[in-house]
Amino acid sequence: MIARSPAALALCLSLLAPALATIGCDTPPARPSARLWTMDDYVALSKGAGENNPEAQLPALMPLGMVLTDDGADHYRLTLGPTMLGDYEGAYITTEVWQGFDKVWVQPLYVLTSGRSADGAPIRFPAGDPRSRPIFTVGPESAFYSPYWQTFYVEIAADAPADKYRSSRDVVNDRSAVLTPGRGRLASLIRAKGVIASPVGDRDRYPSLPASEKVGPVKLGGIGYLDGVEIEYIDLGEDGFDWDQNLVVEETPLFVPAWRDATGVLRPMEVPTVGGTGPLYSNRPGLFPMNRPHYGSYWRLYLAEVPAAARAFAPPQFPKVQQALQAAGIPVANVDPSIAKLTGADLAMYQALVGRVALDGASCFSSETALAACTWLDSQPAIEMHLGLNALHKTDITVTCPFVSYAGNPVPNP
Repeated sequence: MIARSPAALALCLSLLAPALATIGCDTPPARPSARLWTMDDYVALSKGAGENNPEAQLPALMPLGMVLTDDGADHYRLTLGPTMLGDYEGAYITTEVWQGFDKVWVQPLYVLTSGRSADGAPIRFPAGDPRSRPIFTVGPESAFYSPYWQTFYVEIAADAPADKYRSSRDVVNDRSAVLTPGRGRLASLIRAKGVIASPVGDRDRYPSLPASEKVGPVKLGGIGYLDGVEIEYIDLGEDGFDWDQNLVVEETPLFVPAWRDATGVLRPMEVPTVGGTGPLYSNRPGLFPMNRPHYGSYWRLYLAEVPAAARAFAPPQFPKVQQALQAAGIPVANVDPSIAKLTGADLAMYQALVGRVALDGASCFSSETALAACTWLDSQPAIEMHLGLNALHKTDITVTCPFVSYAGNPVPNP
């Protein structure tokens, strides 16, 4: 029989949610103007879809080039995005962009098993067996879709036909199946088969981005089932997010440094974001066991308005960084001539600072001594302390941006 644990009941409610919403028993997941962009939408936009429809375009804070790189010949790469984390640097990919969603929910993911081992671990079917493929319950076309899943292990007969379980309905209708809740897993679905390759980043534009060997493996082209048919997914591993008793995924802030120009317009500074480790002013430290952050991945964008004296560190040895600042109308601070002449290993010592925003950057880049004393706005505590709540402008944009590199090392993908 099917287990009647609280998790299983939550699972049933999640499966029924779309139907309940249509009869007024549930609140729809977003306002009518809400929009979700998945990797399929990225590809379609790259091919020119929606050119005459502004509503089809990604939000200005998340332009297409920030999420997808076109390699030509119908092949694409997810773009590495840099973020600052105080003493650490990180890099992420953006698999979904949401606008106007107040919240997203964890959805059930079924994994078939043939029983349990002596230590209680589920016995998975071997790779290559169709029964080893995960069964997803909500597709990317649904307003209830999210890439945040709770695994439910489904114990079935070891000799069950290979094609018996290929949809959530197949599982729920089998009253002999035993469901056991498991851990969370981040997996983004994509219907455009075989077009997404390993992520890539522009290190000239963002010098703090890691080299390719420092980027964790991203399982590309996994095959699962949705509504009885195959669907590809990108597997980004376990435990990269949290959720509450209502199955709502916890969001954390992702700060976009922004500068107000002489006309009063708030302009993103075109520098790395700053990743938060918990809700605003929660003072929660970031947990990253085995270099796998147990936070982030679902972020709310905040424009972090910096004071007029703030500047990004952009010495002339990094012209792409300077050009991006200038194109955005952001002043570029002069640096001490001794810093501007550095090369090789001496320059590499400062590379991790490039793009970081200093509270007093108009003056503290004037010498190597002054640079060492800069007040950097490169962490959630620093932003909250030095800018204050009134300078943090909440947007209606959330993003799925799991880490693939953290603290200079690849994020493992279990």
